Amino acid sequence: MLALGIPAVFESIEEGEHLDLTVLVVGYVIMRLGLVTQWIRAYRDDPEHRASIRLYIVTLLAAQVGWVILVVLDLPLASAIVGGWRSSGWSWRGR
Repeated sequence: MLALGIPAVFESIEEGEHLDLTVLVVGYVIMRLGLVTQWIRAYRDDPEHRASIRLYIVTLLAAQVGWVILVVLDLPLASAIVGGWRSSGWSWRGR
C-alpha cells in the first residue's frame, strides 16, 4: 500500500501545485498500526521493559498523528519544502 503512493508523490512534486501524500500516508499508517499492536502485546507480556515499550508506543502513535495531520490539513510547509527543492534545479530523476 505504501509503495502505491510513491508515484503520486513524485507526480505531485513535478506538477508543483500540491504535495499528494494521501495514499503514501494511508499505507504507512496501516503498516505502523500492525507494529503498534505487536508493541502493545509486548507491553502486556513483558513487565520488566514496560517503560521503554510504552515510550516506543507513544512515539510511534505521535508520528502517525503527525503524518495524518500533514495530509488532512495540507500544510503549506510541505509545499514550501518541495517548492524550494524544485527551485534548486535538482531533479529526483537526475535530469
